[in-house]
Amino acid sequence: MVSNTFEANQALGVIITNSDYSKTQYDDLDEVKDNHDTIKWHFGDLKLDEIIEVKNSINALRECFRTL
Repeated sequence: MVSNTFEANQALGVIITNSDYSKTQYDDLDEVKDNHDTIKWHFGDLKLDEIIEVKNSINALRECFRTL
């Protein structure tokens, strides 16, 4: 019998942040850094099993997708 229910046994959070706008008129945006920290705090409050953080790096983003 096939069941249509799904039960997660691990919770994973991914935070992808780019605050380097140095090649634009905006330079660095501190709000983006604050948002990253806020999301990380909320993920911690949810007691996720793992949090992957990607900050300002295309290589880190690629590694994140390879990990997933």
